[in-house]
Amino acid sequence: TQPDIIRCRALESLSFDNSDSRIIALIEQAYKEKDLQWKSTAIFSMGRSHSSKWTKTILKEMKSKTRRLRIQAVIAAREGYVKEATPLLIQYTQDTDKEIRLIAISALPFARGEGAIEALEAAAADDDLAVVETAEKAIDDYFGLEDEEFSDTDRVDVRLGKVSDIEILDSAKIQERIANAASKIAEKKEAKKKKSEDDEDE
Repeated sequence: TQPDIIRCRALESLSFDNSDSRIIALIEQAYKEKDLQWKSTAIFSMGRSHSSKWTKTILKEMKSKTRRLRIQAVIAAREGYVKEATPLLIQYTQDTDKEIRLIAISALPFARGEGAIEALEAAAADDDLAVVETAEKAIDDYFGLEDEEFSDTDRVDVRLGKVSDIEILDSAKIQERIANAASKIAEKKEAKKKKSEDDEDE
């Protein structure tokens, strides 16, 4: 209903404040609801709260049999920078469900676990244009860190401007990594094109 939608959006807006026990209680209450709208809101809010308290729940819901909850959990992994979600996100970059696939690709730069950049490079060499564009944007996000106002030992959240566990790189290193990633993507595309031409010749 309309009032429920408004309340759900209100909870999502409030969920940034993970220090308020009242908000935590509201998220917990919403998650216990049988209504999918409230449950989806709760999962999204868990991610947006950036609290490790919800990591296990987010990982569990990423495997949910209910598509809507699975999608919200992948989004939550992106919102919450859930590094532990990286293996599942990498798996989902090859999912048959295109929406989940694209969301997983967009989430990898923020999860930043082992194998994330390699999975993005592979996705950027895909045959599907939407996948390629999403992956290329994700690679930019992965390396798109600001360093003007922070020392090399600082950590910055690239979306919220808050301190976190993301490595700060100077501009030269960022450009070098982007160039390397672009080079690998180009090589994979060229190899795929050559293979296709060789197959046609046969």
